[in-house]
Amino acid sequence: MTRIWFRSFVVIGMVAVCAGASGCRGCTSGESQREWAQSALKAADVSMDATTVEANNAFGFDLLQRVREDSTGNVIFSPVSLSIALTMTAAGAQGGTRDQMLEVLHLGPDLAKVQAEYRALLARWVLSEKPYLLEVANRLWVDQGFSLLPSYLSLVENNFGAEPKTLNITGNPEEARRAINAWTSEQTHGRIEDLIPAGNLNADSQLVLTNAIYFFGEWARKFDPDRTRNEDFYLDAANQVNVPFMHETNRYRYAETDAFQLLEMSYKGGDLSMVILLPRARDGIAALERDLTSMSIEQLLAQASMKKVIVTLPKFRIEKAFGLEEVLRKMGMGLAFSGAADFSGMTGGRDLMIGFVRHKAFIDVNEDRTEAAAATAVSMMPAAAPPRPEPPIVFRADHSFLFLIRDRTSGAILFLGRLANPRGVKEKFPGH
Repeated sequence: MTRIWFRSFVVIGMVAVCAGASGCRGCTSGESQREWAQSALKAADVSMDATTVEANNAFGFDLLQRVREDSTGNVIFSPVSLSIALTMTAAGAQGGTRDQMLEVLHLGPDLAKVQAEYRALLARWVLSEKPYLLEVANRLWVDQGFSLLPSYLSLVENNFGAEPKTLNITGNPEEARRAINAWTSEQTHGRIEDLIPAGNLNADSQLVLTNAIYFFGEWARKFDPDRTRNEDFYLDAANQVNVPFMHETNRYRYAETDAFQLLEMSYKGGDLSMVILLPRARDGIAALERDLTSMSIEQLLAQASMKKVIVTLPKFRIEKAFGLEEVLRKMGMGLAFSGAADFSGMTGGRDLMIGFVRHKAFIDVNEDRTEAAAATAVSMMPAAAPPRPEPPIVFRADHSFLFLIRDRTSGAILFLGRLANPRGVKEKFPGH
C-alpha cells in the first residue's frame, strides 16, 4: 500500500485541519514515501503557480454556498479531500463529462497540467519537515471482475499515489464496504468511521475511489485551561446555550470589515493556521456565507496585520456526513451522474457513471490543539446498470400459435400466420 505522509498544509477556514499534542502519533515517515516525493518532483517538472490551490479553495466556497442551503446546523467538510477524489475521477473522464467536472472544480482544461501540479504539491508536502503531522492517502478499490486501462492506473498512481486494491464488490458488496471503511478508519486514526453507510455499496458498483486526510499538531499559542469557563453561546439573536469557552490574550494576525472580524491563529511550525470569520451581528452568519468567496478571504488576509487581541473561543467538536450527488449535479456536474457519462479514460468504453459521492469529516478544538479528519468515496457503476436477476420465464411453444412478420419502421404487418403442425403437412386449396 502506498501511503503518503504530508507534513505541511495551508488551509483557509476550519476544515481538514488537525493540530494536536507534540510528536507524531503513529507517524513513520518511511524512505519509500520520500523516494516517491523526490521522483514525483523531478517527473512533475512544473512550476507551482498556486492555480490548483486557488481552484480547491474556490470549489470549497462554492460547495459551502450549496451546503448552507440545506443545513442551518454545524458543517464540516474538506475541500482538499473532495477535490483530490473528484480530480482522480475526472482524470478518467472524456468530452463533456470531463469539461463539466473541471469547471465545477475550477480547474483549467489542461488536465495534464492539473495532475502535474497535484503531483508537485503533494510531493512537496511529503518532503517538508514540520512539527505537525498531515497524512493523505488515496486508493482505488476495483471489483475483481472489472479491469481499468493501464494508462489510467499509471496516471493516478504516479500523480496521486493511489494504488489499486481488488475486492469482490459485485459478489459481496457488504464485505467490500467494510474493507473500504476499515481502511478509511485506519488512515484517519479512527476518526472517520463508516464512510460508506450500510446499503450504499451494491452489486452494481465496479470501482470506488477514496481519499482520506488527517492532521495532528499543536497551537503555537496555547490557551490556558485554567481560564476556561462556561459562558453563553448564542444560537441566534434570541436563543443561547451554556458551553466551555477558552480565553487568551496575545498578538495575532487580524483584519476586519463593517460586517465581520477575521482572526488568524497559527499552529506550531507557523505555516498552518486556523482562520476564524466572526460576523458582527449575532444573526449575521447567513449574510456572511452568502457574500463570502475565496477571493475576498485572500484579499482580507493580505490586509491582516499583527494586533493584540483578546480571544474568547468555544471548545467544540463536530462530525458531519454528506451525500453529495444532488449537490454536485446542481453545481454543474450532471453528466458524470447520468447514463451519458463518458469515463472512457478509465476503461476504454463509455460504460461507467458516478453512483455516489460520500464525504465525512470531523473536527475537535480544545486548549492544546485542533484535531480533524475527513474522507471521500466516489463510487463508479455501469452507465446502464444491469437489471437485477429475475426467475426465468418459461416459453414452451408445444401447441398451436400465431406468428407475424412486420415492418418495424412503419409498424405494418407483412406476414401473419398460425403454426398448427410443425411437420408441414401440405394443405390444398378447396376444390383442388
